[in-house]
Amino acid sequence: MPHVRPFRAVRYDPERAGPLEAVLAPPYDVIDPDLQDRLYRRSPQNIVRLVLGRTFPGDGPTNNQYTRAAALYRRWREAGILRLEAEPALYLYAQRYQVGDGERLTWGWVVAAQVEALGAGRFLPHEATLPGPKADRLALWSETRAIFSQVFGLYHAPDEAERALAFRLMAGEPLERSVDDDGVEHQVWVLPAGPDQARLIAALDPQTVVLADGHHRFETALALAQGPLGRLPGAGRVPMWLVNTALAPVTVLPTHRVLLAAEGLPSWDELLRLAQDAFQVERLPGSPEPQGGGAGEPADAQTVHLLGPDGTAWRLRPRAQASGDLAVVALHRELLDPILQRAGGSQAAGAERWLRFTHQAGEARRWLAEGRGVAAFLLPALEGEAVRQAAVTVGRLPQKSTYFYPKAPSGLLIYDLEESLG
Repeated sequence: MPHVRPFRAVRYDPERAGPLEAVLAPPYDVIDPDLQDRLYRRSPQNIVRLVLGRTFPGDGPTNNQYTRAAALYRRWREAGILRLEAEPALYLYAQRYQVGDGERLTWGWVVAAQVEALGAGRFLPHEATLPGPKADRLALWSETRAIFSQVFGLYHAPDEAERALAFRLMAGEPLERSVDDDGVEHQVWVLPAGPDQARLIAALDPQTVVLADGHHRFETALALAQGPLGRLPGAGRVPMWLVNTALAPVTVLPTHRVLLAAEGLPSWDELLRLAQDAFQVERLPGSPEPQGGGAGEPADAQTVHLLGPDGTAWRLRPRAQASGDLAVVALHRELLDPILQRAGGSQAAGAERWLRFTHQAGEARRWLAEGRGVAAFLLPALEGEAVRQAAVTVGRLPQKSTYFYPKAPSGLLIYDLEESLG
């Protein structure tokens, strides 16, 4: 049985649902309550009503967000708001977006991928998972019998035939096109059965895949396959967007850290001395102003910028010049993890209690200027290939190491556990 299979996606019918911009939503795990309310107001058919439905005080075992999602999914299927594609296919999904002053195009293949224990075979994790999100997704999928978004995986295989196939498809009219609130253009094309599809499956099947986004969903799909619903035709597989980092850029935004000031944690002077013991340290000119300017994100994937509450900024570099560790790995191993371990009893407990995370360097500087932390650590942006290589060589990275951008929306290509492979 091949690891990669085509499937029949369930898609919105724009004639009945309205434009895709009104009905798609970000992944459930990046939707806060304010965004949830906005998406509810945007359209009565917005996918948020399925992936992150509202809860009510009277909810119980037979009437809750999951049972309501299942009933609504069935109604939308019966009304033709969501419809099943006639033939199995692979799908080419592409994102066109701005990063800094330039435009990027990230593309890859959406497939039905066979699941297995992470790290035991062809799938490698790059971050740890938590039980709560997995229980939540399992409850939703068990009721709806559907998976509403793709797991995101990375592989590396220089293959000009694959690139040529993708760009030939992208020269044609897309099956779906939408532009989200951040100005990201999302497009989907179909690769039907035939020699091109067969060749691509043969090329994808042996690849080792590093999970980028969707660790919880992948592990939930494995749990579902091993449970009572493992008899469903689509169980044992998960919809996955596979991106070849040898052919397409993958953007990873930095996640900066602010170490809080608290009893048991080092003062700024102590922290700077510890940093000087662990790294090559060089003072940077200028002062990190809270609202921009000053020391920003490093350009080097192995460099960290350390900001102090006294307005100083410092460049931290590994002492071993041959080291290929990502900055976040070296920072935690050499400096942060020993501090968090001593203060919290464990690295995880210390990180949860005394680290704050942000994707905005200005926000980290502002927190520091407001006295909310003893130091800020600005990390570099990364390429997806660097993360893939680190996951292969290092394994699971520290918490909040990566933020892949843009996010693939929920509702674009739905995987029905009963019908997509049935």
